[in-house]
Amino acid sequence: MKVLIDANVLLRFLLDDHADLSPRAATMFERAARGELTLLVPSAILAECAYTLKSFYKLGREELVDGLLTLLDLPGVRGLEDEILRQTLTLFRKHNVDFADAYLAALGSALNFSVVSFDHDLVKLGAVVLDR
Repeated sequence: MKVLIDANVLLRFLLDDHADLSPRAATMFERAARGELTLLVPSAILAECAYTLKSFYKLGREELVDGLLTLLDLPGVRGLEDEILRQTLTLFRKHNVDFADAYLAALGSALNFSVVSFDHDLVKLGAVVLDR
């Protein structure tokens, strides 16, 4: 069985900071590790986790990216756009840009698309930017 997982479950699992919800989140990951289900992580949900970990929990880029990549590497866990999400996290770690810009650059690269934007941060990410 494949299921979509929400940011609140991912965060409770990663942070292990709630007496009731964190163990319940861990149970879902244990079930995934046993092959009972596959936890699918949508791009928007990973973005929400990155934003929350950075802005609310004040995690640095390295720690944030390491945690999210470790999560995607767990048995029974898969990103819906796995390679694009991994490239997004790599770009996000390496450059001082927003997660959304890193995602757009990774997506454009994967699909061989140019990006229309006025944000030239995308250029430093390797995106071909059309701004006219």
